[in-house]
Amino acid sequence: MAKRHSKARATILIVLATATFATLSLVTWLGAPQTPGALASEYQTPPQSSSQLLQKYDLSTPAQTLRSQLKMQIDGDDEAMAELQALIAQQQLKAKLETLEIDREVISDGIAIVFTSYRIHGRTKKEALAFARQSADQPWLPLDVDIAAAGNPQLLQSIAAWQGQVPSKPATSENPLESPTQVTEGKIKVIQRAIQHFKLDMRMAPTTLHDLLVEPDVAAVAGRSRWRGPYLESGKTLVDGWGSPFHLKQTEEGPLRIVSAGEDGALGTSDDATGEK
Repeated sequence: MAKRHSKARATILIVLATATFATLSLVTWLGAPQTPGALASEYQTPPQSSSQLLQKYDLSTPAQTLRSQLKMQIDGDDEAMAELQALIAQQQLKAKLETLEIDREVISDGIAIVFTSYRIHGRTKKEALAFARQSADQPWLPLDVDIAAAGNPQLLQSIAAWQGQVPSKPATSENPLESPTQVTEGKIKVIQRAIQHFKLDMRMAPTTLHDLLVEPDVAAVAGRSRWRGPYLESGKTLVDGWGSPFHLKQTEEGPLRIVSAGEDGALGTSDDATGEK
């Protein structure tokens, strides 16, 4: 009887030892237990830094940079392209800010032309910028310089001379196959469509045509902006076929009317154009 119990006890010990060894082997193979967060971090791709996005491209020479740009476009590497453009813009803006000089300001009727110069890559660049405000207590906001100088030949010549451009005779039409009247009528239709989009977003009509390009102060309602502009591709759209700015007029019937001063450049004369037949 004693021998039988001793043999059974030995068998149990062997089984327990085998199970313990198997368990220890399994733990060693799997490694230490990991939390869900640790497992997620193990398989998650770390975000790439700016240097990593461009690291696989050769930018050591102008020729290699050109080849790398072409490769980015062919491969559809939009992230690298965006990073490269951002890097270029950042360097240019930094250089512009550090070397910016204001030569003079020309302010008239709420519009300012600022004549500036700055250095990029050792070269001086001159630029004329425009700003506008609706009243003395309002901030100055950027304005398309073409609108700011429209109808002022002397100012246009000053801007061209400052920027190193050769002043040329003002063109009467942007398209040589179209007359100034046709150009004006086409632009009025574009502006009318832009006003409709503005009214859909803002639940109101614009107070000036400038509101189609730059967000007006009334755009924010309860701290949330409804403005989805700009509603025009360029400020040049607000200049008629004769080089004068369009005017926004409120009619007695209610609808807004876009008016061009016509060939003589004076409002209220017989050659005023509204695009209406």
